[in-house]
Amino acid sequence: MRRPRVLASAVNNTGVVQARTVQQVQGKIVLQAGGSAGKLQVGGKLDASAVQQGNAGSIDTSAAAVQLDSGLQI
Repeated sequence: MRRPRVLASAVNNTGVVQARTVQQVQGKIVLQAGGSAGKLQVGGKLDASAVQQGNAGSIDTSAAAVQLDSGLQI
């Protein structure tokens, strides 16, 4: 089954996403809505912190249009 193009280029996140650093391996959160019509709406909580010691991970967002909700926690 093939998805319509508009659905393939839309990301809507409002929950909790965690990719925490464990045993010196850094977590990475990647939210992408591809293409020139890609739309990304981010809310909720994105957590790429270190559990104990070490460097935190990273959070990457990519789209033609990115909306960060006012209650977003990073």
